[in-house]
Amino acid sequence: MKMDTVGLEATPCQTVLKEETECLLQAFLLKEANPSCSAIDMKNTSKMVSDLFDCFNTLGEDKIRKMKWLSPVLSTSIQTNNVTIRTSVQILLTKMLQGSSPNNGGSIENVVKPPSAESSEDVDLR
Repeated sequence: MKMDTVGLEATPCQTVLKEETECLLQAFLLKEANPSCSAIDMKNTSKMVSDLFDCFNTLGEDKIRKMKWLSPVLSTSIQTNNVTIRTSVQILLTKMLQGSSPNNGGSIENVVKPPSAESSEDVDLR
C-alpha cells in the first residue's frame, strides 16, 4: 500500500494524521496490555498499526522528518511486545534521524528513551 503524499504537508492533513495515529496506537497498546483481549481483536489491531507504519516507511526521509509530531507518538510504542511493530518504529526513527547533524540534537536519545535492558529482543539503534 502506497501513501498518497499530495498535500501531506498541509496542516489540516498533518493534524488528522497525528490524531488518528495517536488513537490507533493508544487502542493497540490498551489491547496489548489487556490479557482478556481476544486474539482476533489483537491481530486485527496489530495489522492496522503495521499497515500504517508500512505506509509511513514508504515516505522519503525528507517527508518523515517534516512529521515532527511522529517521534513522540512512536515513542509510546517502542517497547511493544510485537516485534514487527517495534521494528517498524525503529526504522521510522532511524529515517527521522538520518541526515541530521550532531548540532541539532540528532541522537536517538533525544527522540525516544532507549528500550529497557530487560528485553533481549530489542535492537540497539545507536
